[in-house]
Amino acid sequence: MPDDEVEALREIAREQVEKMPAETALGNRDPEGGGEGTPEEYEQEHKGLAGG
Repeated sequence: MPDDEVEALREIAREQVEKMPAETALGNRDPEGGGEGTPEEYEQEHKGLAGG
């Protein structure tokens, strides 16, 4: 597989992992992994905080 295709697949995988909820090794929701909702909702709620 050409390097550019491999890099494109890696980028898609990174994006998908960012959308996954935090969970423990057993698959339960991880209370230490953040709040409820999606990353997009979090970004909207915290827009402009901490210089972001």
